[in-house]
Amino acid sequence: MTMQAIYDWIDANADECIRDLQTFVRQPSISAQNIGLRDCATLIRDMMRADGLPADFHELAAGPPVVFGHLEARKPAKTILCYAHYDVQPPEPLDAWSHGGPWSGAIVDGVLYGRGATDNKSGVLAFTKAAKAFLAVRGEVPANLKFLIEGEEEIGSPNLAAWAEQNKALLAADGMHCLDGSVE
Repeated sequence: MTMQAIYDWIDANADECIRDLQTFVRQPSISAQNIGLRDCATLIRDMMRADGLPADFHELAAGPPVVFGHLEARKPAKTILCYAHYDVQPPEPLDAWSHGGPWSGAIVDGVLYGRGATDNKSGVLAFTKAAKAFLAVRGEVPANLKFLIEGEEEIGSPNLAAWAEQNKALLAADGMHCLDGSVE
């Protein structure tokens, strides 16, 4: 089965994907300073739901929620755990930022500027928009997808291990993929 129709859908919907990334980047989510995390988790959960993907909060003992969704393939298939994070590093020094500051989401010469644009808000949307493309073109995904999107990676995920230990069955998968950081 060819992937060309999926690629064509992505090309035809690139403006939507870019607008969503700009919106996502414009939402501060600094785990080291506990700034904007729940608002950012709410934003990504709502974006996923708007794209037809399951997404719910899983509260941690402390810290911001995990956004988790499980999209099942129609036919029996392997399960991939898609890991990403919505938190970012502090943006200081603020005067060092060009193109409108750390939360601008400005596009200059084809480059989107803002904290988290590559680490890791684009990784979050790469997973979710790819799933949306499969649903739009084929009406299904080729594998079971579990989305695990957390908000404390930049401070070492201090509350994730305990949650994962309590949710082993939820996290069970045949493989895991992480889109974190620059892909240059």
